[in-house]
Amino acid sequence: AGDADAQYRLAKSMLYDTSRGREGASEAVSWLRRAAESGHTGAMVQLGKLYRTGLGVLQNFDLTLTWLRKAAESGDAEGMLELGRMYRAGTGVKQDLVEAYVWFNRAAAALHTEALSERENVALKLRPEQLREAQARSAHDQTHTAQVGAAAQASADEAER
Repeated sequence: AGDADAQYRLAKSMLYDTSRGREGASEAVSWLRRAAESGHTGAMVQLGKLYRTGLGVLQNFDLTLTWLRKAAESGDAEGMLELGRMYRAGTGVKQDLVEAYVWFNRAAAALHTEALSERENVALKLRPEQLREAQARSAHDQTHTAQVGAAAQASADEAER
């Protein structure tokens, strides 16, 4: 499998090196996929962003959603932010401002500062009952994500022994 962090760093450096053209981008995506499949949430987010923009890969919103959701559900604050943006805009998913608020709220709780303004902008568009629902779901999801994150950390700790 290799070192997921090293795979991620290699892929990022390859993405910034445009001298290798399409071949370099394809190889970078391959390294990102390996890192993401090994659980590297930064690689998951980067793959999601690439599939959303279609830079170096064919644009694919299903893969965007898959990778961003995996990152977000693994506790990655940027993954939460980007997933919230997809639901806010309705890009590749049915627009759902309550769902967007949930992810922005969780990203803000995970200390992602950009999520603060995103959450407030969405909150202004929600009816009071929708806002209450979004906040309640945020708390439920936060508990679930903490449990998933703790289980993943325990598994990683066990693998190191």
